Amino acid sequence: MENFNLNTANVNTNATTNANTNAKEPKAKRQRKVTVARKTDKLKDVIKSAQAKFKQQLHQNLEVKIECIQWAANKWYNDPMRAWYDIRSKSRLLTNLVDFNLYCNKLGVTAEYAAQHIVYEGPGVINKILRDGVQVAVGERILMFNKPLYDPKKIDGLIAAPVIPIPITLDMVADAEEPKAEPKEE
Repeated sequence: MENFNLNTANVNTNATTNANTNAKEPKAKRQRKVTVARKTDKLKDVIKSAQAKFKQQLHQNLEVKIECIQWAANKWYNDPMRAWYDIRSKSRLLTNLVDFNLYCNKLGVTAEYAAQHIVYEGPGVINKILRDGVQVAVGERILMFNKPLYDPKKIDGLIAAPVIPIPITLDMVADAEEPKAEPKEE
C-alpha cells in the first residue's frame, strides 16, 4: 500500500509541476492586423466608370465611347489629360508585342488604334492577350478597332478646365467688408 501512496503523490507532484511551468511561460502576444492603404489604379477606375456609362447610352459609337472616357477621366483624375497618357502608355505594352503587330497588319488594322480600344476593354483582355495571344483573346473583333480612341481634336472640348484656387489675402477681405462711400452731389 505504501507503493500506491508514493505513486499517487508522484502523480500529484507532476500535475502541480506542469501547472507551475505553464503559468511561468509568457503569453503569446496578440498580433494586430495591419491594414495597408490600397494604391488605386486610377486608369482601372476610369475604365470601369466609362464602361458603365457607355452601357447606359442609347447610341453606342466611337464618339460616345470617347465622351464616356473623358467623363470618367474628369471624375477620377486631377488632370484629365493624364488618363489619355495612361491609355496610350498601356497600349504601348500591346504594340511592343511582335505577334500583335503581325496580326493587326495581316487584318489591315492600325496596331496603335486597336491597342487603345483593347485597353478600354480592360486589364482582363490585356492579360489574356499576353497569355494566349491576340488571335485567341480578341480574334476578328479587332476589325472594329480601326479608329483611334485618342484624337486630340475630338477630346479638346471635353476636357474639364482645371480648378485653380485663388489665394485670398487679408486686403481682399477688408475691401469686401468696407462699405463704399457714395459720391456727394453738389
